[in-house]
Amino acid sequence: MFSEDLAALFDTDDLAVAVKIDGKPVTGILLDNHYEVSMGPGVEARQVLFICEQAGITHAANGSVLDKGGKLYAIASIRAHGFPGVAEIELVDA
Repeated sequence: MFSEDLAALFDTDDLAVAVKIDGKPVTGILLDNHYEVSMGPGVEARQVLFICEQAGITHAANGSVLDKGGKLYAIASIRAHGFPGVAEIELVDA
């Protein structure tokens, strides 16, 4: 039942997008306008996140390249999202 929920979450007909990580296709949600305060009051840093199924990124590591239609990002970190089976990837411009 839970895997069906993940399939619906990462459906490209809804929120998800198809990208390539190190040349391999992966589907997930790209949050490229996410901001958070990181260094104190009034200091904001742009944070780009990609959320996907952990099983689909076993080949990925820090420094891997995510390609979204020619826009390249480098993977800065990969961590568990807090939702079982879901990974959160922090990206920086490549």
